[in-house]
Amino acid sequence: MVRQSLLILFVALAACSRPAAPFAFPETAGEWTLAGPPAAAAELMPSAKRAWRGAYRGSPEMTLTVYEMNDGTAFEAVQKSRVQPGKMVTYKGNYFFVAESPGADYRVLDRFIAAVVSKSN
Repeated sequence: MVRQSLLILFVALAACSRPAAPFAFPETAGEWTLAGPPAAAAELMPSAKRAWRGAYRGSPEMTLTVYEMNDGTAFEAVQKSRVQPGKMVTYKGNYFFVAESPGADYRVLDRFIAAVVSKSN
């Protein structure tokens, strides 16, 4: 009887649990402003649970993709990423960030992504 009650309680709690809220994109990041509501990204990288993409207005315009990763894999994703012009990656906790702006130099990308990460939870 006790086992049945515990099983019912566990099932009820699991049914009531909600998925975690999506990543909260900051409205501003340094001199950049979020252009509109972020959308779910169509493609996921390995070990990613979910992903979102948002655009930022500024000079230059930036695209930010945020991946919610399985535990411990965001750092691994940074290590496996390749350096590419106009693209920079970093992580914080279980989030893996990809900032992109064709033609942007390293300093500009670094300033943008540091501003985003500093405002993230």
